[in-house]
Amino acid sequence: MRDPKTYHNYCDLAGQMDREVLSYIKDLVSLDDKEHVLDVGCGPGINTYRNMTTFLPKGSTVTGVDISSEMVEFAEKHYSSPSMKFIKLDITDSNLWPTWRKEEFSKVFSFFTLHRVLNQRKAYENMYNLLKPGGEIITVTPIEDGLDILAPFLARLPKYAKYAD
Repeated sequence: MRDPKTYHNYCDLAGQMDREVLSYIKDLVSLDDKEHVLDVGCGPGINTYRNMTTFLPKGSTVTGVDISSEMVEFAEKHYSSPSMKFIKLDITDSNLWPTWRKEEFSKVFSFFTLHRVLNQRKAYENMYNLLKPGGEIITVTPIEDGLDILAPFLARLPKYAKYAD
């Protein structure tokens, strides 16, 4: 889904799953008073805002990143604050280091995003390099994407055939 407004209005299920994961891992993750967190694949920002403001200790800062300019603009307009900002970033970019600092973040989160990334090796390499020593990467990635399973069947229906590749 590429339209931030539509995604924003229909992302409750993803947000609910994110919150369930965070609830499950809360006691497994070490949280300091001033976490500096990167959220890879923030989309329109609503789940980054809802999840991180309730999960992280006060005094933490969050940087949400997404490959979509439209998503980042929407997130920045609706959810930015002194402790939360949103930036356009392709996590697979080989040339991050002129604008990003290595070992900058104490935690890197990514919820239901990395299965859509073509160069996953580079994405994980960059996330690792952005992580401070002793930091943690937490990702949630489905084994199979439901859209990939459904797409061939939907493409056969006249209503959806025009959207098939």
